This record gives sequence, C-alpha cells and structure tokens, in this order.
Amino acid sequence: MLATEIIDAAILDVNLVDGDSWAVAEVLVDLGVTFIVQTAVDLTAEMTARFPGLVVQIKPCPAASLIAQLEVLLIARETPNGLA
Repeated sequence: MLATEIIDAAILDVNLVDGDSWAVAEVLVDLGVTFIVQTAVDLTAEMTARFPGLVVQIKPCPAASLIAQLEVLLIARETPNGLA
C-alpha cells in the first residue's frame, strides 16, 4: 500500500501476530508520513533512539484518543514552525 497509495498519516501497532511493525515505521519516516505507535509493551531504547519524538499511546487506548492525537500531529505538521 505504501508503494502505491498516498498516505497522510498512520497508526501502527508495534507487535503483530506475524512480527513487529518497525519496518513499516522506517518506510513512513523515509516518506515523511506522520504516525503514532500504539502498544501494550515498552519500547526498547534502540527504538526510542531511532524514532526521537515518537508519539506512543499505551493500550488500551480509545480510538477517539488516537484520532485526536493524530489530528494534532497533522495540524502541527501543516503549521509554520510546527506550532498548532
């Protein structure tokens, strides 16, 4: 999907049944796509160093909260100096 569609933003779950989503996070960073990570586990020091300023929502997290946080990030991205 990332190769064929324009993505404005994403919410990633860290641990999935078939692996983790860090490879997707790397592509999102390279594409300049805003994203939030949702997880029930602590991130490793390596991950927090690789993705400074990463917004993390701890599960369980209401969908409305995730969407509201993503809206804030998108507005900040579109505002000069990142100020919303």
